Amino acid sequence: MENSYFLSSDLKNIDNSIIRISCSLHLKVLFIVMKNPDSRFTISQLASILKKSNEDIQDAIEFWSNFGIIKSENKQINKISDENKKILEKANIEYVSKRMKTGSDINNLLDKIETVLGRPLSGLDISTFIKLKDFEGLSSNVILILIQYCVKIGKSSTGYIEKVGLSWAKEGINSVECAKQKIRMNNKIVSMWKKFAKIVGTSNRMPTMKEKEAIKRWFIDWKYDLEMIKEAYERCVNSLGEYKLSYMDGIVKKWRSNNIFSMDDLDNNVRGFIRYTPTYDISKYESNFGLNK
Repeated sequence: MENSYFLSSDLKNIDNSIIRISCSLHLKVLFIVMKNPDSRFTISQLASILKKSNEDIQDAIEFWSNFGIIKSENKQINKISDENKKILEKANIEYVSKRMKTGSDINNLLDKIETVLGRPLSGLDISTFIKLKDFEGLSSNVILILIQYCVKIGKSSTGYIEKVGLSWAKEGINSVECAKQKIRMNNKIVSMWKKFAKIVGTSNRMPTMKEKEAIKRWFIDWKYDLEMIKEAYERCVNSLGEYKLSYMDGIVKKWRSNNIFSMDDLDNNVRGFIRYTPTYDISKYESNFGLNK
């Protein structure tokens, strides 16, 4: 027999912080149950009323059950949804609620994030940003700079923001100045990528992570100019018939190990391999061409 759910007689747990981390379906389920306080609803009945899947309704029921607002006749919840698993992994829902009740800093931050993103935040959004602040050590200002940067480059999904945020935390970017330096570096890499992409014919896409690493290494760390990287590309194509990052990187690494940093260095190096002094001395002739071994 399918389990049924009903409204708790104690609704004091409902407050603005809980409403804020709920989604539209959560609120619809609560509205139906509150409108019929003496009724019992099964998952299937609510799914039929709202024209949603049983899994979606289960998620909403679990959300309100966590706060004791909707109760089960069995007093058990059989399944935790994927979304709630993620929420609990990042910052459990009770912690999120408590943090929002007691922390004006968090609420101010979330208000500013909504303004930057131009959309309301879901429960998963909120738990993600609380995780970045409370558990990863990013300050509110650094988080806002991070989100502004992601919006500017057209990647404003919470998943992408979290990925970059975790990377920043790992790198120890915990101040506004460090965040700005990181963004300047990223912008420089993107600028160099655009120039490089025109050479290799890939200007219609963004660089992969390995390409970003190579661009930083060649142009910023090792200070090669575009002419030298173009030469590496042409040698790669002449050898393989196509662009291959690892092959190009090998060429540049070999140049660096031989202290070759410019076209002049490259020309001198090539000439060094073939330079010899004309002579009619057979022994010197053999020595010049390695024939005396």
